[in-house]
Amino acid sequence: MQTRQTQIIPNELLIRWDDNGDLQGAHVVFLGKVLDDHGKVLAAQPMPPQSIALGESEGFPLATIMDRALIDALKKIESLEMQREALTQTLATQAANHQQQIDAMQANG
Repeated sequence: MQTRQTQIIPNELLIRWDDNGDLQGAHVVFLGKVLDDHGKVLAAQPMPPQSIALGESEGFPLATIMDRALIDALKKIESLEMQREALTQTLATQAANHQQQIDAMQANG
């Protein structure tokens, strides 16, 4: 009687950046294989891409393909990008408020 084994192995790491060069997303694709008794591949098919978990987000656990130092660096980058976005919005709000104050002073002066 012939037995068959299934095997799932990493196949591709897909990383996408936006038009500004900022990390937009990352996915991993696995290859599903069916093997015969002798390890010969009878069939192979790529599986659907899975999101990669950066930081606390849900998805494929990045630790299975990258070492801890690299993961920590990516988490720090993600944190810094969120801080940068928050600061950019704060600065834009403050600039608009200052401009309103300048406009009001010029109108009264």
